[in-house]
Amino acid sequence: VLSHIALGNYTKAKDSLELLLQKSPNSLTYQMADIDLDRAQKKYDRAISKSKKLLAYRSDSYPLRISLAESYLKANRYLESEQMLDTLALSHPNSPEVWFQLAEVRGLAGNISGVHQARARYFILNGVFDQARDQLGYARKLLVHDFKQTAIIDQQLRDLAKLEEKLESF
Repeated sequence: VLSHIALGNYTKAKDSLELLLQKSPNSLTYQMADIDLDRAQKKYDRAISKSKKLLAYRSDSYPLRISLAESYLKANRYLESEQMLDTLALSHPNSPEVWFQLAEVRGLAGNISGVHQARARYFILNGVFDQARDQLGYARKLLVHDFKQTAIIDQQLRDLAKLEEKLESF
Protein backbone atom coordinates (compact mmCIF):
# COMPACT_ATOMS: atom_id res chain seq x y z
CA VAL A 1 0.00 0.00 0.00
CA LEU A 2 2.72 2.46 0.98
CA SER A 3 4.71 1.62 -2.15
CA HIS A 4 1.68 2.28 -4.32
CA ILE A 5 1.11 5.59 -2.53
CA ALA A 6 4.74 6.58 -3.05
CA LEU A 7 4.47 5.73 -6.75
CA GLY A 8 1.19 7.63 -7.13
CA ASN A 9 -0.81 4.46 -7.81
CA TYR A 10 -3.67 5.59 -5.60
CA THR A 11 -6.30 3.22 -7.02
CA LYS A 12 -4.09 0.18 -6.40
CA ALA A 13 -3.23 1.50 -2.94
CA LYS A 14 -6.90 1.97 -2.10
CA ASP A 15 -7.86 -1.49 -3.37
CA SER A 16 -5.09 -3.15 -1.36
CA LEU A 17 -5.88 -1.11 1.71
CA GLU A 18 -9.58 -1.97 1.59
CA LEU A 19 -8.69 -5.68 1.70
CA LEU A 20 -6.41 -5.14 4.67
CA LEU A 21 -8.97 -3.05 6.54
CA GLN A 22 -11.65 -5.69 5.94
CA LYS A 23 -9.43 -8.28 7.63
CA SER A 24 -8.25 -5.99 10.45
CA PRO A 25 -10.45 -2.89 10.72
CA ASN A 26 -8.92 -1.84 14.05
CA SER A 27 -5.30 -1.99 12.91
CA LEU A 28 -3.74 1.38 13.59
CA THR A 29 -1.12 0.67 10.92
CA TYR A 30 -3.77 0.20 8.25
CA GLN A 31 -5.80 3.16 9.47
CA MET A 32 -2.72 5.36 9.30
CA ALA A 33 -1.98 4.09 5.79
CA ASP A 34 -5.51 5.22 4.90
CA ILE A 35 -4.68 8.67 6.30
CA ASP A 36 -1.42 8.67 4.31
CA LEU A 37 -3.40 7.90 1.17
CA ASP A 38 -5.76 10.81 1.82
CA ARG A 39 -2.84 13.11 2.44
CA ALA A 40 -1.08 11.96 -0.75
CA GLN A 41 -4.24 12.73 -2.69
CA LYS A 42 -4.37 16.19 -1.07
CA LYS A 43 -7.54 15.33 0.83
CA TYR A 44 -6.22 17.06 3.90
CA ASP A 45 -9.51 17.79 5.64
CA ARG A 46 -10.39 14.11 5.36
CA ALA A 47 -6.99 13.05 6.72
CA ILE A 48 -7.38 15.48 9.63
CA SER A 49 -10.91 14.27 10.37
CA LYS A 50 -9.83 10.61 10.38
CA SER A 51 -6.84 11.41 12.59
CA LYS A 52 -8.96 13.29 15.12
CA LYS A 53 -11.47 10.45 15.22
CA LEU A 54 -8.70 7.94 15.95
CA LEU A 55 -7.12 10.23 18.53
CA ALA A 56 -10.38 10.22 20.48
CA TYR A 57 -9.62 6.56 21.26
CA ARG A 58 -5.82 6.60 21.11
CA SER A 59 -4.90 10.02 22.47
CA ASP A 60 -1.40 8.93 23.49
CA SER A 61 -0.40 7.53 20.08
CA TYR A 62 2.84 9.19 19.03
CA PRO A 63 2.61 8.09 15.37
CA LEU A 64 -0.96 9.29 15.09
CA ARG A 65 -0.19 12.66 16.66
CA ILE A 66 2.83 13.23 14.41
CA SER A 67 0.68 12.22 11.43
CA LEU A 68 -1.98 14.75 12.41
CA ALA A 69 0.69 17.46 12.69
CA GLU A 70 1.83 16.51 9.18
CA SER A 71 -1.74 16.71 7.86
CA TYR A 72 -2.16 20.16 9.39
CA LEU A 73 1.14 21.21 7.82
CA LYS A 74 0.13 19.97 4.36
CA ALA A 75 -3.22 21.78 4.73
CA ASN A 76 -1.32 25.03 5.48
CA ARG A 77 -2.79 25.07 8.98
CA TYR A 78 0.55 25.95 10.51
CA LEU A 79 -0.63 27.14 13.92
CA GLU A 80 -2.54 23.91 14.52
CA SER A 81 0.45 21.88 13.40
CA GLU A 82 2.67 23.91 15.72
CA GLN A 83 0.29 23.34 18.64
CA MET A 84 0.27 19.58 18.02
CA LEU A 85 4.05 19.49 17.80
CA ASP A 86 4.36 21.62 20.95
CA THR A 87 2.39 19.00 22.89
CA LEU A 88 4.54 16.26 21.37
CA ALA A 89 7.67 18.17 22.40
CA LEU A 90 6.40 18.14 25.98
CA SER A 91 5.66 14.41 25.99
CA HIS A 92 8.66 13.41 23.84
CA PRO A 93 11.33 16.02 24.61
CA ASN A 94 14.17 13.78 23.40
CA SER A 95 12.73 13.09 19.94
CA PRO A 96 14.83 14.83 17.27
CA GLU A 97 12.04 14.28 14.72
CA VAL A 98 9.61 16.36 16.77
CA TRP A 99 12.07 19.24 17.15
CA PHE A 100 13.01 19.15 13.45
CA GLN A 101 9.35 19.29 12.41
CA LEU A 102 8.61 21.96 15.01
CA ALA A 103 11.37 24.18 13.62
CA GLU A 104 9.96 23.83 10.10
CA VAL A 105 6.38 24.56 11.15
CA ARG A 106 7.36 27.50 13.33
CA GLY A 107 9.13 29.03 10.35
CA LEU A 108 6.04 28.69 8.20
CA ALA A 109 3.90 30.10 11.02
CA GLY A 110 6.19 33.13 11.27
CA ASN A 111 7.59 32.26 14.71
CA ILE A 112 11.24 32.95 13.88
CA SER A 113 12.60 32.93 17.44
CA GLY A 114 10.75 29.65 17.93
CA VAL A 115 12.49 28.26 14.83
CA HIS A 116 15.87 28.95 16.38
CA GLN A 117 14.89 27.48 19.74
CA ALA A 118 13.56 24.29 18.15
CA ARG A 119 16.64 23.99 15.94
CA ALA A 120 18.84 24.42 18.99
CA ARG A 121 17.08 21.54 20.74
CA TYR A 122 17.36 19.42 17.59
CA PHE A 123 21.10 20.10 17.37
CA ILE A 124 21.61 19.36 21.07
CA LEU A 125 19.86 16.00 20.67
CA ASN A 126 22.14 15.24 17.74
CA GLY A 127 25.31 16.35 19.53
CA VAL A 128 26.00 19.36 17.28
CA PHE A 129 26.61 21.78 20.11
CA ASP A 130 28.22 24.63 18.18
CA GLN A 131 25.16 24.85 15.92
CA ALA A 132 22.89 24.68 18.98
CA ARG A 133 24.76 27.55 20.60
CA ASP A 134 24.47 29.60 17.39
CA GLN A 135 20.71 28.96 17.17
CA LEU A 136 20.20 29.99 20.80
CA GLY A 137 22.19 33.14 20.11
CA TYR A 138 19.98 34.00 17.13
CA ALA A 139 16.83 33.44 19.21
CA ARG A 140 18.23 35.57 22.03
CA LYS A 141 18.87 38.49 19.67
CA LEU A 142 15.28 38.33 18.43
CA LEU A 143 13.92 38.23 21.99
CA VAL A 144 16.15 40.92 23.48
CA HIS A 145 13.14 42.78 24.88
CA ASP A 146 11.53 39.67 26.39
CA PHE A 147 13.19 39.26 29.79
CA LYS A 148 11.60 35.90 30.55
CA GLN A 149 12.58 34.32 27.23
CA THR A 150 16.13 35.70 27.33
CA ALA A 151 16.52 34.31 30.86
CA ILE A 152 15.38 30.90 29.62
CA ILE A 153 17.82 31.03 26.70
CA ASP A 154 20.65 32.15 28.98
CA GLN A 155 19.93 29.13 31.20
CA GLN A 156 19.88 26.85 28.16
CA LEU A 157 23.28 28.23 27.12
CA ARG A 158 24.66 27.54 30.61
CA ASP A 159 23.18 24.02 30.55
CA LEU A 160 24.71 23.44 27.14
CA ALA A 161 28.14 24.55 28.39
CA LYS A 162 27.84 22.15 31.36
CA LEU A 163 26.81 19.31 29.05
CA GLU A 164 29.80 19.95 26.80
CA GLU A 165 32.08 20.06 29.83
CA LYS A 166 30.72 16.72 31.08
CA LEU A 167 31.17 15.11 27.69
CA GLU A 168 34.73 16.38 27.38
CA SER A 169 35.66 14.89 30.76
CA PHE A 170 33.95 11.60 29.88
